[in-house]
Amino acid sequence: MRTIIDGKKQVHDYIGIHVSLDCIKLSFNEVQVEYTKTEENTCLVICGDRTPKSIEKNYMEVMFDDLKTFVSPANTHLKLLELTFIDFLSYYNFLMLYCKTFPTPPRVTNFWVNYMSHYPNSVSFDLWCQTGYLKNCKFHVYKSFDENNWEKYEIKLEYNESLNQFDGTASCSIEPKEIQT
Repeated sequence: MRTIIDGKKQVHDYIGIHVSLDCIKLSFNEVQVEYTKTEENTCLVICGDRTPKSIEKNYMEVMFDDLKTFVSPANTHLKLLELTFIDFLSYYNFLMLYCKTFPTPPRVTNFWVNYMSHYPNSVSFDLWCQTGYLKNCKFHVYKSFDENNWEKYEIKLEYNESLNQFDGTASCSIEPKEIQT
């Protein structure tokens, strides 16, 4: 992973992280990396057509080790960071490691969170909106509505420079579950 990153620019257009209890999919600048939890609680890292690599560490910790190699530097800037969480526990575990890995939030201009859970009130919006570089946030919180549908809450926040705060709108809709998997 680090050899791929070394040749990349420090302004990233997009970083997407899709988190579940047994796998994380990281996408950045056209690179796809998958971190899979094994039965032995180690991590299997798959990057493109390269040979999969097994690492004696928790899959989420391995992903954060890789992520901080290209997000931590002060000169790094992210245009869009999109996070997707499949359940509350993956969100909670990610959040704990995120705060530990990035005590100072990374420089991000646009930030989107997709969260699918039975506990929609557990999303901490304030934590994600603390960086001074952030201009737009979008949160999609999905709560199971019935067997086939999600109840989708959408919150859009835009930074208002004259008021020095975020202003936003909220909406709710029902969407089929198959479009979110």
